Amino acid sequence: MLIFAIYGKNEKDVNYNLTKGIIAKFKNARVKEIFLPEDMAKPCLGCFNCYNDNEKHCYAYSKLYKIIEYMTEADLLIFSCPTFCDNMPGYYKSFLDHFAFMWMLRRPNRIMFKKKAIIISTDENSKAKSTIKEIEKNLSWWGISNIYKYGNYIKNVNESEIEIISNKLFNKVINKKGKVSIKTKLKFYYSKIKLNKNNIYNYNYWTEEGFLKGKKPW
Repeated sequence: MLIFAIYGKNEKDVNYNLTKGIIAKFKNARVKEIFLPEDMAKPCLGCFNCYNDNEKHCYAYSKLYKIIEYMTEADLLIFSCPTFCDNMPGYYKSFLDHFAFMWMLRRPNRIMFKKKAIIISTDENSKAKSTIKEIEKNLSWWGISNIYKYGNYIKNVNESEIEIISNKLFNKVINKKGKVSIKTKLKFYYSKIKLNKNNIYNYNYWTEEGFLKGKKPW
């Protein structure tokens, strides 16, 4: 099993400890990790190169390609993100924006429909609801149905709580079957209807994948 964890801070805070607690439950798992913003210091510029052409034309692709590789190879993705001002930090949002080309509205990746993901975030005031919701929205448009979430007040998370949370999330990942949800399927069919035929690169992608002839990514 391969786990890919994306941390939103390069320090051992509550989110880091929670993530490490979960990873420790997966005995013998291989683990890849990156820390934002250091490991993806090039922000999304909104140039639309990945939308309208090939993601390889992104100015940050020299850093991005390895992350895409980790993401597609991993069995479990963990998004460990702090909450600042009632939402995710700007650099974490920018990181997710780099993957806009993977949204079903553009070029859905079959592999993502088979993934499981965990989202972890804590803050002082709102149980990180906005942060978790925003990350979940991105993942769902990538095609990931099986998303397990944990958000809480920082003050409520201690060592004993970390053990309880880790066990709960571990059991969900292990015991729940990775089914593609009806919501995900509806997003795919919606994307098919809304596909921009004037965008030749995306249209050709859907054609080559067979999605326009009835094939499904799951």
